[in-house]
Amino acid sequence: MALLLPFVSCQKDFVPDVNQQDLEGIVLTLKCQEPEHSKAGTNGTKPGIAAWNENKLRVLDIYFYREGATGSNAVKHVRHLSGADNSVTVPVNVTDAEIENIAPRATTNNFIVYVLANYPDTTALNNLTNTSLTHLKELTLNTDFVTNHLQQSFVMDGEVRASIESRTRRLVARAEVDLKRVAAKITVHINIPDTIEVKHLIIAGEDTAEVIEHWTPATSEMKVYLVNGVRNAVVGATPLANPTYFTYRNNMMTFSRSAAAEDAAHAWVCDPMYMYPQHWEFGSETPPEMEPTLKLQLPWTRVAEGSLSAVKKQFYYKILVPNDARGGDYLRSFVRNNWYKFKIDIGILGSETDEASIDLTGHYYIEEWQDKEVVIKHAEIGHARYLSVEQDSFELNNEEDLSIFFTSSHPVVLDSIVVTKPYYGSAATYTDEVGSITPQGTSGAKYISYTEAQRKARNNDADWLKVVGSHVIFHHALNNNLSSNYMDTAPYTISFIVIQKDQQSVTGTSYKQRVTITQRPAIFIIPEENYDFAADGDGYNNHRGYVYVNGQSGVTTTNGYNYSGGLSNNSREDNNNPDLYSIHVTVLDDDQYVIGDPRSDEVNNYTGGNPAWVTAGNRTLTYYYPAEYSDRTKPMIAPVVRVASSYGKTNPMSFENAHRRCASYQEDGFPAGRWRVRTYSAIR
Repeated sequence: MALLLPFVSCQKDFVPDVNQQDLEGIVLTLKCQEPEHSKAGTNGTKPGIAAWNENKLRVLDIYFYREGATGSNAVKHVRHLSGADNSVTVPVNVTDAEIENIAPRATTNNFIVYVLANYPDTTALNNLTNTSLTHLKELTLNTDFVTNHLQQSFVMDGEVRASIESRTRRLVARAEVDLKRVAAKITVHINIPDTIEVKHLIIAGEDTAEVIEHWTPATSEMKVYLVNGVRNAVVGATPLANPTYFTYRNNMMTFSRSAAAEDAAHAWVCDPMYMYPQHWEFGSETPPEMEPTLKLQLPWTRVAEGSLSAVKKQFYYKILVPNDARGGDYLRSFVRNNWYKFKIDIGILGSETDEASIDLTGHYYIEEWQDKEVVIKHAEIGHARYLSVEQDSFELNNEEDLSIFFTSSHPVVLDSIVVTKPYYGSAATYTDEVGSITPQGTSGAKYISYTEAQRKARNNDADWLKVVGSHVIFHHALNNNLSSNYMDTAPYTISFIVIQKDQQSVTGTSYKQRVTITQRPAIFIIPEENYDFAADGDGYNNHRGYVYVNGQSGVTTTNGYNYSGGLSNNSREDNNNPDLYSIHVTVLDDDQYVIGDPRSDEVNNYTGGNPAWVTAGNRTLTYYYPAEYSDRTKPMIAPVVRVASSYGKTNPMSFENAHRRCASYQEDGFPAGRWRVRTYSAIR
């Protein structure tokens, strides 16, 4: 035997894999068992996915400490290069002096072994400096789990208290070290029917009909991705105070159908996703407590039946990460070396937008990857709760009825109903069928807001909105009577929230969706104020409303600008309305009128004696298409008509000069060549 000298070894040995026979020194069996799969009442293992290198043992750094001295540097370090899966036996040759240094015979036969597997920066481990257990467990990791999905190996560690069996025989000591990964693992297992039915309620007057659509899932295109996972860690696997978050969104995981009997109920299984330990608070969107979620994308195809055409749409779902049934440090956490298996049942269409993805129900199972004690650990995902409204905005053109389809796990109610329309008048009160209402808002942006009682008074004492089964039903009769003093000439905006009834008092709940309906009457008017209005304090600016016009029919010229006759300084009081009005025609109830383009097909170039002009510079209008006055255009009304403000007021003139004036007229940025004399129908 060599002399027993108390020294700290700086030796670094590279030990090859060996046979189990004739071993000597300190023999260590390092194990990373295959991942387990368990169900309630069963015992069994599921082989690890070799292609994902989950159990690969490439580089093993082994450290020896005196008992009670792990806070100091290790007394011996050995690196073993392997390549094995699951487990490997490593014989560590030791001298008599090293045995005495590891476990001095005068005090103890025990010592500590710590193994760090697959650490990427081996140069940081090449000597015994900074090798206390605390320091090694504070070594940092920052892993790209996304780019190629496939990891070459996973960082693992483990420690054990071992005992000297003999200081004289070749076999000095032996021990098993269970290695545990720093990362956690997620898989999603989907159960989905071959087809689902979606019912729609069609309302036509007092009649209703139900239409059933059949949708089939495009499971081969189904994808899932983790949002707000953590990519950096320390070897000791405590959640970081300042984690770096990542998502699989740009490189999503695909699904394949599993033939394993244990997956029969949820046969579509995604490739595994990995992340480092983290802790979160539900609903948090800010570090270091940001909540992770899983997003699922699944296209569905509507089967062509009867009058229904085939339609393929992408739908979105959100899988919540629930509380862990184990409690304690496991709550709202991803824990190292745990495999999170989400078992999801999909029986409804999702949301058509990722931002409003609906929440799914199901269970998830959490197991240690090599937990030989096959005990089921599971938690409910959420509370089987979801809400999705087919759209969040609708536009109705002279339509009085709408049926909005929604899906919800819990009963819903309508909340925060607001009905408004713009007010274009100047009076202090607005009067319609329900009486006088004080407009709200500021000048230029005033609006009428209807109370619930006023809404009912306008709608034959009926609510505008109500929930019927799986639909929100909207009805509001419009007044399109041209002879009525209360004809509707402004669009209505109806805003409301669909919310699950038991969530009305819950702050920050996601089980609600705001919906907006814009209901336009047959004709509606929108004013646009001339930007030159009231700039000089008496209703006019020296720019004269940016009005430029052909010098015909009583036009005066002042300061180099051209104005109509009514815009002289002596006659401001009789044309002081700065608004240009846009008249929009959506639907015509009378068959004698049509919506169309009344412009002539022939170019009328106003040249020669009547050029359009500004100050001293002549301007010739070409490619001007005037309104045509013929049998073809007599019943025609343009879909949008803009009426000049009173700044464009003029004196009487001939019909020909009116054409010329319109051809050269411009105001407030709306250019010459776009203004026309009104059609016969528009005049009526």
